Amino acid sequence: EGSSPMEDGVTVMFIMHQHALVVRLHTNSDHVDHIETFSRLEGAREGSIAYAAWKYTSSSSDSSPIDEEPVSWLALVWDRQVQVAKFVKSKVIKHKDWNLDSAAVGVAWLNDQMLAVLNLRGQLCLFSKDGSELRRTIFILDGLVFDDSILYHTHFSNRFGNPERHFNNSVAVRGATVYILGPSFLTVSRLLPWKEWIEALKRAGDWMGAMDMAMKLYDGHTQGVVDLPRTLDSIREAIMPYLVELLLSYIGYVSEYISIALSNHTGKGGAADGLIDADRSLLTEREEQYARVGGVAVEFCVHIGRNDILFDTVFSKFVAAQSGGMFLEVLEPYMLKDMLGSLPPQIMQALVEHYSGKGWLQRVEQCILHMDISSLDFNQVVRLCREHGLYGALIYLFNQGLSDFRTPLEELLSVIQNATRKDATCYRMLVYLKYCFQGLAFPPGHGIIPRAQLHSVREELLQFMLEESKIHTSEVFKGFSSSSRKCPNMCYLLWMDTEATLEVVKCAFAQENFESTSSTPDASVSKDEDDTNIERESQNILLQGVVDTIIHIVGLENEAIHSIVVGTAESEESELWPTVNYFGYIIEFVSFFISNKRAKSSQRVLKHILKYLTSSSTPSYDDKKMPTQKEVLQLFNVVPQTDWNYDYVLHLCLDAHFHQACGRIYAARNQNLSALDSYMKDIVQPYHAFIFISKKLFQLAGDEALSFRSTVISRFAELVNLSRECAFVLFLDHFQNQIQQIFSKLPSDSRSHFLFLKTAMEVHLSGKLDFSALTGNEIVERLYFSGELEDYLQRLSNSPKFDCNLVSMIDELFEPYLKLLCQYEPRSALKFLETFDSYRLEGCLQLCLDYGVTDAAAFLQERAGDAESALALVLAGLDEKISQFITSVENAFSQISSKGSSEIEQPAIVLKTNEVLFLVPIEILTKICIVYCIIGNMFDVLIKAHPVLDALRSSIGLCQRNSQNSDPKKSQSLWFQLLDSFSEPLKKLYGSRM
Repeated sequence: EGSSPMEDGVTVMFIMHQHALVVRLHTNSDHVDHIETFSRLEGAREGSIAYAAWKYTSSSSDSSPIDEEPVSWLALVWDRQVQVAKFVKSKVIKHKDWNLDSAAVGVAWLNDQMLAVLNLRGQLCLFSKDGSELRRTIFILDGLVFDDSILYHTHFSNRFGNPERHFNNSVAVRGATVYILGPSFLTVSRLLPWKEWIEALKRAGDWMGAMDMAMKLYDGHTQGVVDLPRTLDSIREAIMPYLVELLLSYIGYVSEYISIALSNHTGKGGAADGLIDADRSLLTEREEQYARVGGVAVEFCVHIGRNDILFDTVFSKFVAAQSGGMFLEVLEPYMLKDMLGSLPPQIMQALVEHYSGKGWLQRVEQCILHMDISSLDFNQVVRLCREHGLYGALIYLFNQGLSDFRTPLEELLSVIQNATRKDATCYRMLVYLKYCFQGLAFPPGHGIIPRAQLHSVREELLQFMLEESKIHTSEVFKGFSSSSRKCPNMCYLLWMDTEATLEVVKCAFAQENFESTSSTPDASVSKDEDDTNIERESQNILLQGVVDTIIHIVGLENEAIHSIVVGTAESEESELWPTVNYFGYIIEFVSFFISNKRAKSSQRVLKHILKYLTSSSTPSYDDKKMPTQKEVLQLFNVVPQTDWNYDYVLHLCLDAHFHQACGRIYAARNQNLSALDSYMKDIVQPYHAFIFISKKLFQLAGDEALSFRSTVISRFAELVNLSRECAFVLFLDHFQNQIQQIFSKLPSDSRSHFLFLKTAMEVHLSGKLDFSALTGNEIVERLYFSGELEDYLQRLSNSPKFDCNLVSMIDELFEPYLKLLCQYEPRSALKFLETFDSYRLEGCLQLCLDYGVTDAAAFLQERAGDAESALALVLAGLDEKISQFITSVENAFSQISSKGSSEIEQPAIVLKTNEVLFLVPIEILTKICIVYCIIGNMFDVLIKAHPVLDALRSSIGLCQRNSQNSDPKKSQSLWFQLLDSFSEPLKKLYGSRM
């Protein structure tokens, strides 16, 4: 079927019904080498004979290096199955298999990349050697049928002896032309060269198809075309002039079409109003057409990398057509998508002027932020940004183009200084400062500032803020300089928004800014640490300068605070700075860094800070910051005692009811009893009193310790009322051997005695106490009192343990505790009795009866075996309660027309019934449902009167338990007694309806 030049012979293929055999025939001998056998693929029609085609190439790659071996490509088609293999170094390697949608009648190689396959449908299909279909066309002429279009013979027979039509040698290829031999004529199909193909699409009016194909050729997608070089660079060089010509032809064609359409319309005449409306519609359509053309032109030029054509020739054509502005608007999305990284100066000028005229300056700014600064005319763009107030773009240009972070601040500050009122530029400046202090590039989304550069940037910007203002004519300068004789650049920001300015400045001194970024355990780590320490020291010097500047501006070193008057002479309007709120922000800013040991101040400044923090009108600086009293305590921790006037500070704290602060001052003076009194007044955070007591009990010695212990014991009842859990832990830690003295200070019938015993019983039964109410809001506390508070909370988390003395007293304390429980928490008495087994029934029953704890008393009577008395106790007073319930329901019926059922009030005595809830038997639930159906929407009334139903539940539950544990006669008596108790009230309430 074919051959390729091989050494010492030729390679041929023999095709049979089931196999195709590839062998080598040697020229100088009769020897035959077997190379490969191809078997008929599964799915191929029985009896079909294969079609084969060879294609010899010089190498297996497009570059065709000299040292590579020759390659032959083999295509073999069985019915609808295609196999492609390559023959390299006397070895056949299978490349690809795929299926056809119709049986093949011929196959041939157009070149080493494309395979032509004819099928029984009369179609000529082009495939890549990887199986991708490239083109498909019909080769049957009009008026003919398949048998008239291609020659075949019947020399071959299938295995059944029947002749088979075969089309061997009816298809041939020469270059890019396919020849198909028919019975009486020859069909010639030629694959068009790339240029003729595009021209054919143009002539058909498919401009978009033509340009799409041109861009694919530029990208190297050349399958299915001929007459192109092999390498991509050569292809682009060859087709580039034609691509430019194609684009300009398209623009000229559309422009001519639009002009003709416009001229035809204006020549028609008509009514004036109708013509005006039609003209408007036509102009709108014209703009839309030019917008589409502009989009195609930009897409095409960007794709082929010819921006010079776009901004020179194409733009000129749009300007000549009076659509230059439309063209500039088309450029915008491509700039925002980073597809156009730069613009020539004249285009940039035109863009800014056009968008400025339409009020779209922010859109221009967004475009500049997506441009490659190195390719711009820097001076021109900066001038345009200054003229039109594009400060975001201006910052971007100086930061990214020149690594200059100071100049944008000067530009923004000059705008603020010249403003006669508070301007939005101030907030842009604050946002810029905040991003720089946090190490982020501005505008947002443009990365970060390099770590090596960050420290110098912060320092440079802070130094600029502390510099004296250069504009002496501004009203802000006049106000600040006349009051404090100093007006640094920061004053303008403080006047604009004090709170926001101080928050931004704090970002420059955040502790995380000094964390080392290196984690490698080598010498570089210590170097990083040294650099970080140097940065921290430098930042602290700057911070002290900022704090001193603010102190001087406000006048905190003076006895009286400055009131700075800022106003305009023209309007004679002025305002005072700082206001009360602004002054609070400044004080808390200074206090924050002093309390964190980052800055220092004089005693007079501390006096102003304390006076502000202890004033009742102190505004909230930041909800996330510590409460005011905690800030005072933190100042106590870091400021030396020699800097305080304790009498003055104590007076302020007493007036402010800062009990913890007062306790701290008394403790510093060794006035322990006064300190204890102050701590015990803090009912919101009671654990501070117990921390103080525990600390002093460990510190004091001798007579002083004995006196303090006696004071604590004498006030133990107050401590229990303050926090029974903390008091019990204090007892376990220090007073277990003095339990009798503790009990003597707790009156036997007092609530403090009850709370102490209740805590002891909880620990005895469960081995732990619940401290969640005390430790639930300790996040702020932990930040500032991590030592003592952490130790104390750890002590609370450990399960307290009894020693033998208190355990041996549990039985003795049982009845006294039950008495207190019936007195203070009667609803808990039953649960407590159910927990224990060994106690005196008679004594406990008498206590429950004396205090009217019916459910607990009935439980004890039932436990003693007196079920009748228990039932009688539960039913005692039930007639009166049911009568009240009946009255309530009758009143509800009379009011239902004027009130909703949810508004009906029940007698207070009914709701105070103390019976225990039992599970409702199914019989009672059924009766409740029947009653609900009878009385309509009165179910809420029944639910609100649940104590009455509880009495019924308790009685039936008691009868059920005795039915299981007693003789039948006794159980029957109990049931009859129960039914008799409820029958009359129910009849009275519901009558015959029951």
